[in-house]
Amino acid sequence: MRARVLGLCLVLTGCLPLALVARFDVASRAENRATCASSAECEAAWAGAAQWVAQRCAFDIRTHTDTLIETEGPIGAPSTSVACRVERITPPEGNEGAGQLVFSASCGNWFQCLPELDYLQAAFNDDMRSGIEARRVPTVTPPSETPAPRSTTQ
Repeated sequence: MRARVLGLCLVLTGCLPLALVARFDVASRAENRATCASSAECEAAWAGAAQWVAQRCAFDIRTHTDTLIETEGPIGAPSTSVACRVERITPPEGNEGAGQLVFSASCGNWFQCLPELDYLQAAFNDDMRSGIEARRVPTVTPPSETPAPRSTTQ
């Protein structure tokens, strides 16, 4: 019996480093906010954020302005359902139209929210960043002008 328990412990501890790496990846993606570089990008991202919140958060949207999207909150504890909030932060002067989307979520349960808040925040940031990237127009650099080769015939 001890051998079985020891074997199970060894198998489970072998998976532990993979779980830690995955958890750190989620945490870093959750902290990496979506940033838009122009007002057109920000407007499109903001519309996408409202749609994302409506589809993925448990409660109806209560507030939707140019700078805030917020759902109703968890009603009654211990609710594991997630309430969401997105703020559109504009940088100080000098970068007109740029901004960041800051996502936060909460639930009425101290022990667990469903889905977990870090995973939800990482998914929001990933989806918003990929949406912004997809809307960006690639810059095309003109081919360098190289002189035509000279003829060696005389």
